[in-house]
Parts: sequence; structure tokens; C-alpha cells
Amino acid sequence: MKFKRLILNGFKSFVDKTIIDFPEGITCVVGPNGSGKSNILDAIRWVFGEQSPKELRGNNMEDVIFAGSENRKPAGFCEVTLVVSDVSEEIAEKWGTLSEISISRKYYRTGEREYLINGRKCRLKDIKELFYDTGIGARSISIIEQGRVEKIIQASPEELRLFFDEVAGVTKFKERKKEALNRLSHTKENLLRLADILGEVEKNKNVLEIQVKKLERYREIKQRLDFLEKEYLSNNFVKVKSDYTNLLTDLNDKKVTLSTKKNELQTLESELKSNKNILSEKRGTYSKVTDSIIELNNNISKIENEIAILKNNIESASRRKEGLRREIREGEEKLKELSYKKSEILKQLEDIEKNREQLSNQISEKEEVIEEFKLKIETLKDELDEFDSQFLDLNDAITEKRNQIIKLETEIDSAKRQIKGKEAEFVGLLEELNKNKENISSLEKELSDIEEDKNIYEDKLSLIQNELIAVEKDISQLNEKIKEKTILKNSLEKELKILTTQLDKYTFGQDKVSSDLKEIQKGYITDFIKGMDDEVKLEFGDIVVFADEDKDKVFELIGKMQNGIRFTFVSMLEEIEKNIIGLDSQKIDDSLICVNKIYRKMGKDDKSIMIKEIRERISQIENELKQVNESIDIMGKNLEERQKKLDNLKSEHEKFTKVINEKKLVYERKSAELSNLRNYIEKAEKSIAIVEKEKEILQNSIDAAEKEILGLKGDIETKAERLREIENQKDDVEGELEFYEEKIDLEKGELTDLLVEKRGLDESFNSLNRELRYFEKELNSTLNQIKAKQERLKKLLTVDITNWEESLNEKKEKKTLLEKEKHNVLMQKDMLEAEINELEQNVNTSETAIAKKRGEIEAIEREVYDIEIKLAGLQTKLSNIRDQFYNSFGLNIETVCEEYISESFSVRKNRDEYKGLQEEVENLGPLNMAAEDEYKSLVERYEFLSKQREDLEKSIESIQNLINEIDETTVSRFKTTFEHVRQNFQDVFKTLFGNGKAELKLTQPENILETGVEIFVQPPGKKLTNMNLLSGGEKAMTACTLLFAMFLYKPTPFCFLDEVDAPLDEANIDRFLKIVRKLSKDTQFVIITHNQKTMSDADSLYGITMEEPGVSKVLSVRMENV
Repeated sequence: MKFKRLILNGFKSFVDKTIIDFPEGITCVVGPNGSGKSNILDAIRWVFGEQSPKELRGNNMEDVIFAGSENRKPAGFCEVTLVVSDVSEEIAEKWGTLSEISISRKYYRTGEREYLINGRKCRLKDIKELFYDTGIGARSISIIEQGRVEKIIQASPEELRLFFDEVAGVTKFKERKKEALNRLSHTKENLLRLADILGEVEKNKNVLEIQVKKLERYREIKQRLDFLEKEYLSNNFVKVKSDYTNLLTDLNDKKVTLSTKKNELQTLESELKSNKNILSEKRGTYSKVTDSIIELNNNISKIENEIAILKNNIESASRRKEGLRREIREGEEKLKELSYKKSEILKQLEDIEKNREQLSNQISEKEEVIEEFKLKIETLKDELDEFDSQFLDLNDAITEKRNQIIKLETEIDSAKRQIKGKEAEFVGLLEELNKNKENISSLEKELSDIEEDKNIYEDKLSLIQNELIAVEKDISQLNEKIKEKTILKNSLEKELKILTTQLDKYTFGQDKVSSDLKEIQKGYITDFIKGMDDEVKLEFGDIVVFADEDKDKVFELIGKMQNGIRFTFVSMLEEIEKNIIGLDSQKIDDSLICVNKIYRKMGKDDKSIMIKEIRERISQIENELKQVNESIDIMGKNLEERQKKLDNLKSEHEKFTKVINEKKLVYERKSAELSNLRNYIEKAEKSIAIVEKEKEILQNSIDAAEKEILGLKGDIETKAERLREIENQKDDVEGELEFYEEKIDLEKGELTDLLVEKRGLDESFNSLNRELRYFEKELNSTLNQIKAKQERLKKLLTVDITNWEESLNEKKEKKTLLEKEKHNVLMQKDMLEAEINELEQNVNTSETAIAKKRGEIEAIEREVYDIEIKLAGLQTKLSNIRDQFYNSFGLNIETVCEEYISESFSVRKNRDEYKGLQEEVENLGPLNMAAEDEYKSLVERYEFLSKQREDLEKSIESIQNLINEIDETTVSRFKTTFEHVRQNFQDVFKTLFGNGKAELKLTQPENILETGVEIFVQPPGKKLTNMNLLSGGEKAMTACTLLFAMFLYKPTPFCFLDEVDAPLDEANIDRFLKIVRKLSKDTQFVIITHNQKTMSDADSLYGITMEEPGVSKVLSVRMENV
């Protein structure tokens, strides 16, 4: 590293911009006394960061600014720039340069100051770090001004130690150690505070952990309770359903038995009625006629009701048309209103988005301003550090009372810092308190919004629940109808089976006879007659028709038969047909037939009539079965549609139930958070009161200390004057520091306000988005409703009314036909009443034959009734279980019950466990539903703080290791440096003094880190006991000996000597210049001198003159050109 150039502007007497180049070798600066030569040395020390005006030969820092002259006004600022070349790659890379670097310092009369490296603002610390390893500094031994020689010789061992530290290159290590010790102290303080916080957090964590375990146990119990309840209901449901199925099967069997019994009763009654007289037949006929009349009356009434309903439907449809048109108009109005509101919300969203962008920009600007203030505060803190270093320079000159004052001031400073900390803590607590109050307002609003949303969903859920009940009721009714139809179907099938059996019985043998008759022409009549067995002859009740040519054979063979057979011939069929057509034949019941108004019992000869009726009944039953099957299919489809609708409704019900539960959980969590915030606010208010009390106590202690200081200041006013001046300067800096800190607090407050305002806008933006989604949903819903109503109106206009009018006309026509039929039936009834009146006295009713059968039927009917009652009870029980399961769990029990069925299920064990778990839930006491979230958050914080504690402990260990390494490096370097400099000191002393003795000793050899260095010299022929007895020349030579001994060990890039050769005689000047010339190979020397021999030995020469009073001017000469 080489010094290339020094640029002065407004510094002391150099009012004009002055450039001084530093060539290699020896440069001498000459000029008359008072011309400003030493101001060059002061400028170099000042640009290195000298903070003491006294060291710069002034009273205050403003003295370094040109104060004015007879012809010149005072300057407003001063600036010194030092250009250094051949810098290291590390420095060049850090400050963005190649091989040169400029260091500048500015000072304004307003008190503002700047440090710059390559034109970039920096800290004084950065400038000092540039020269740590060079041995150059504001007070290094490389710069020896007038009077400094005396100070070096009379310096304390500790002050001499500083020169060795610079040469050894351990100054930077000491600075780092100082910083490390400060960091270590702060880190330990942080660790203590963190330990307190961790203790409190751990305490809260343990409490929450217990609450979480209680909550987890509650959920486990709740899950087990749900399982037990599902298991109980499922097993109960399956058992009841099994009982219901068994009873239903039993009922069907009973009904089949009942039907069989009734059929048997009908058979018995038929046999009984065969023994009754004609009156019974008349009464039967009369009863049928009466039933017909009743049925006709019912049909006429039914049609009249249907006509009234159709008329009412037509009228209602007309009214409904107007209602639908009105509802459509209202829906369109609502649609317009919703569209308008939607557009308004979109406009508000756009405005909010613009405001959010503006706030974001303002926030960025505030953050930049805060960063600038932070940099300024760092600079001020560096200056405060410099002031603190000046306090150390005054320590040796202060008396015991001053030490007491310093102690008291230290106590005052400590108290003030504590007050400032308390004030910061107070402000932080107050800000946190206000912030939490705002959070409370926000949480209360969130809770209100959640409650409102929950109510909306609950209303929707209530509507779905009502619709579910209606659909389930429809399904239940359809199931009942299907069951009824199924029972009817089973009954018809049983009856069909019985009739089919009877038909097979009555028609047995006919197929064979028919086959034989077809074959009669192929064989002889005798073969046919012989082939007829007795059973066929008995059962065959029709007439056998034979061919005319077989008459003789037929008569001959029939005459021989024991049983008769009815027969005729082909030629007689036409006449028989005429007689049959003319007969008035009517079947009265199963045992009587009326032919030409003659009643007779049906016997074997009338089987054909019975077969015909059975076949008609079979046909009728088959038609009824077909209708029943169709009806069951239709109802099955309706049931399937209802079931699909039920599933959809249940899905929606489950979805809304889930949403409501989530809302409830959020509500509970937010409520817990609100409660915690209120508790925190209460604690914060107590903390604020405690902080204010502590501030009051600290202020009282400050007042007491200041009062004691006032008592001491009378005795030490003279010695303390300089200290007060420094304190004033320090107070100015502290005031400026406090000003910027307040500015930062103000800017942070404004930044917080902006962030809060932005958060409010964000919340408004989200709220409007939710409102927008609501209006869009309402728009779609209203539009769908309008479309549905328009479709309904269209259907009313085009389909329903037309169908109803057509049906009305058909019903009227049917009514007319029924009334005519009724008139005919009434006439028949009048005739039957007359006949019954005549025969009634001859009729004796006997029902003994059927009494027993009727008793059996009544017993079965009672059993059927009892079973139906039980089925109704079981069905109600099933419905209750289904509803209870759905209401409790939102599930259809029929779809999930199989999961909970177990052969080992015990109702008693289930209920006992259920009761025990319920008691355990009660014993758990109140639960904190937000405990898990709070615990998770607290665990995260605990882990974070634990990690911080580990980091701090590692940091302490790392800092301690760094301090140990610094101490080891410092000891090693100092020892090496001291030994080399000590040897060089002895050699150079002999060179400069011709002979004599010189020694450097350590004051504490056992403690290298704290030891001082003492100088012991004995010029030739003298025996000195005190260094102050040396002559001026000897003192200068001794100081130069020490300087040169250090240069021989570690040459510095630059050395500035101010008239150190003044006390030397000619012989010593030669020795002095000889060593300087030797060292100038590695070091640039600048020597202020009046000695001509020194001037003649220089490589370059600068002359300082004052052609204009008070203004210095530089003249330069290269001696090689002279």
C-alpha cells in the first residue's frame, strides 16, 4: 500500500482546494513558522478518524474548518481526501476498485459529518479496518508530531504497549475482541431474557398439553360413544327389522290361510245354499242389485267429485297463471336489483384495489426511509464510540473525586438507559395493547360474520330437513302401498292357484273324451262306449253327439250300460240349439242355477257352468294381477325417484351439517382467541403500570445521583471542564441519535398505521368478494326460478287446462251413462222386492253348517289384526331408530348397519360401557376446544425459542472460542513482535548513539494480554535512573530508535515526522538520515523540517508559504531536477 495523494479543501489554512502528491522515498515539507506545515499532518490524522480536537490543536471540531481571514470569509465545511494505491485484492473487491482507493472525511459547521470510501458513504469503522494490518492510524507511532517525542518517552507502559500492538497487527484483533465481548455480553443478556420467556412458555405449554390430552381423550371417548351408539342402534335395527320380516311373513301366511278358509267357507256356503229355497236366491239377487245401486251411486258421486275437482283445477290454473306472471315480474325486478348491486360491488372492489396499490407504494417508501435512518443511527453510534474512547484518554488525569463523578454519571447513564429501555418497553407494550384491541374488534366482527353465516346455513339445513321428512314420508307411503299391493298380489296368486286346482279337478277326463269323440269315425261305436270308464261317464256332464248311421249300435250298447249317458245325433243338433238359445238361464250362486225362472241345484250335470265361471274368475284374477304388477312397477319407479331425491337431500344435508360444524369450530377457536387477547390486555395493562413505577424509581435514583454530583463538581470544576465539553458534544450526538430514533419510531408508527389500513382494505376486499359471490349465487338462483315459473306457466297454458277440459267432458258423458244404468237397476230392484215379499214367509235360514268355519275365520282375522298392530309398532320403532341414527350421525342406517353387526353383541355390555364413558366425559370437566391450535402455536414458539436458545448458546460458545483464538493469536504475535523489536531496538540504539545500552521489558511477563512495555536506555558514559534526565536530542533519538526498530521488523507504508530532527546535532543528524534512507526503500517518509541537511537528503521538497495572510499555499520541487 502506498500513499499517492492528499487533497485538502477548506481544512484549516488550506482554504482553496490543494493537492499534495506523495512520491516514493523521502519528502520534506519546509516553510516558515506558522505557514501551515503541521496542518498537513493534522489533515492526515483527521482523515484517519481522529475525534479529539485537542490532538488536532484545536478547542472544538469546528476549528478544523477555515475560520476566515482579512480577505476571505469563513468556509462552511472542510474536506480531506487521501488517495491510496497498491491496495490488496480483498479491499479492491470490497469497494469496487482496481488498485486505488480514496478515503474522504467531511465536516460542516452545522455539525453534520460524512465518511466516504470511493465516494460512497461508510462508517469510521470501515476506514479503520482498511489500515488494521498496516500499522498506520490516527495515533500510531508512524505519525510523530511536535511534542510527541516527549510523550513517547514519558508514556506509560500501557500506552507504549499500543505501539507494539499496531506493529504486531493485533489492533484489529483487540477491536474484534472488544466487539466479541460486547456481543457476548448482549448474547448472555438475551439468553437470560430468553430463559425467562422459555420458562413462561413452557409453563403455558404444560398447561395446554394437559388440556390437549383432555381434548384428545374427549374425542376418543366421543368416537367410542358414537361407535357404541351406532352399534346399539344398528343391532337393534337389525333385530327389529328381522322381527318385522318374520311377522310380515307370518301375516302373509295367515292371509293365505284366511283366503283358503274363506274359499272353504264359500264351498260350505255353496253346499248350504243348495239346501236353501228360492228366497235365498232372491235375496242374493236383491243384494247384488242393491250393491250395484250402491256402486252406481258411489261411481256417480265419484265422478261428480272428479268433475268438481276438474272445474276447481281449471279455475285454480287460471288464478295460478296470474300468480306465476306476477312472480315472474317480481323475479325480473329482483334480477335487475341484484345486477345493480353486483356492479356496485365490482366498482367498490376496483376502488379498493387502487387504494391497496397506493398503500403498498407508501409502505415501500416508509421502509426505505427507515433504512436510511438506521444507517444514520449507525454512523452516530460510531461517533459515540469515538467519544467513549476519548473518555479513556482522560482517565489518568482525573482525580479520585472525578472518578466518583464518573461512577455516578455511569450510574445515571445506566439509569437513563434503563429508563429509555422502559420507555421502549412501555411504547412496545402500548403498541401491542392497541394492536390487540384492534384485533379484538376484528375478532368480534369475525365472530359476528361467522354467526351470521352459521344462521344462514342452519336455515338452509332446516329447509332441507323439512324436505327430507316430506320425501321420507312419501317413500314410507309408497312402501306401504307396495306392501299392500304385494299382499294383494300374493292373495290373488293363492286364489289363482286354488282356482286352477279346482279347474283341473272339474275338467279331468274331458280332454280324453274329446280325443275319443274325434276318433269315433275311425272305429266302432262299441269300441268307444267300452273305452269310456266309469269315472269319465260320471264326470262327463255334456251331451255326446253320435253320427246318424250309428243309431242302431248306439241304442244297443247304451241299453246294456249300467250307468246312463246323455247323447244325441247330428241330425238333432240344430233343433237342440234353437231350444238352448231360447232358454233363460242364469247362475244364482255356486250351488244354484235358474233356467226359465225355475231354480234348481247344480250338480254334476252343471259342471260346465262351474268350469266356465272358474275360468272367468281366473281370467279376472290374471287381469287384476297384471294391473297390480303394473301398479307395483309404477310405484317402484316412483320409489326409486324419491330414493334418489332422498339421497341427494341427505348429501346436501351432510354437506351443510359439515359446514355448520366447521363454522362452530371456527367460532369456538375465535372465541378462545378473543378470550386470550382480553387476558393478554389485562396483563399488558398491569405490565405498563409496573414499567411506569420502575421509571419513577429510576428517575428518583437519577435525581439523587445528580444532586451528589453537584456537591462534587465544586472541587473539580477546572479538571472537569474538558469532560463537560466532550459530554456536550456527546449529548449533541445522543440528541441527534434520539432524534433519529424518534423519527424511526414515528415512521414505524406510520408504517404500522399503513399496514393496519392495508389489512383493513384486504378484509374489505375479501368481504366484498364474499358478498359478490353471494349476489352471483342469488342471480343464478333467481334466473333459474324465473325459467322454472315460465316453464310452469307455459305448461299450464298449453297442456294442463286442455287436458282437464277434455277429461271434464268425458266425466260428464260417463255420468249420464251411469244414471241411465242406475234407472234400469232400480226397476229390477222393485221387481225383486215384490218377489221377496211373497217368498219371505217360506224361507227358513239355516247357518249352522258354516258357524264353525266362520269362527275359524274370525280367529284368523283376529290374529291378522294383532300381527298388523305389531307390524305397525315395529315399523314405528324402525322409523324412530332410522331418524335417531340420521339425526345423530347424518347417515342412513340401512347403508352402514352391517359394519356394526356382531354375533357377540350384548345390549347390557354396550349400555354399561356407554354410561361409563358418559360419566368419564362429565369428569373431564370444561374443555378448551381451541387447545390444540393454541398448543401447536405454543409448541412452535417453544421450539423456535429453544432453537434460539441453542443458537445463543452456540453463539456464546462460538464467541468464546473466537475470543480464545484472538487471545492466542494476540499472545503469539505480540511475543514474536516484542522479541524482534527488542533486538532491533538494541541494535539501532547502538547505531544512533555509537554505543550504550538499551532494553525493552514487559511489566507482566506472565500476563501477555495485559502487560505493558517499559523502555530502559543508557547512553554511552551515562548511568541514568530516570528517563526524564535525558536531553532533548537523546529523547528524540530514543523515540526514533523505537520507531526505526519497529520499521525494521515491519515497515509501514508511510511515516510522517514533524521536526523530530530539531534537537539533533550534526553527527546525530547523519546517523538519523542514514537509517531513514535505509528504511525509505519500503516506507514513504514525509518529514517537516527546518534542517538544511535533512532537506538536502530529501527526494522531493514541498514549500508551504502564506502569500495571502491566513491562507496556505504549496510549492513542490523534485530534488533530482535541481
